[in-house]
Amino acid sequence: MQSVAIWSPFYAMSGLPTEIVMGIVSGDALTFGLARSLGWVLISLVLANLMWRRSVRHFGAFGG
Repeated sequence: MQSVAIWSPFYAMSGLPTEIVMGIVSGDALTFGLARSLGWVLISLVLANLMWRRSVRHFGAFGG
């Protein structure tokens, strides 16, 4: 279960920063953890962009 949780975006948001401050993560593990966090940021940006483009096509504004 821990191996699944460590790949989740929730670990990247709260677990990894906590472990960095406590000094538990360093060296290659730190680099790998930051790369995973960057990966989640990129995935989130791609998904947000796709949802934005899809929602703009369906948007209709009526006013006067």
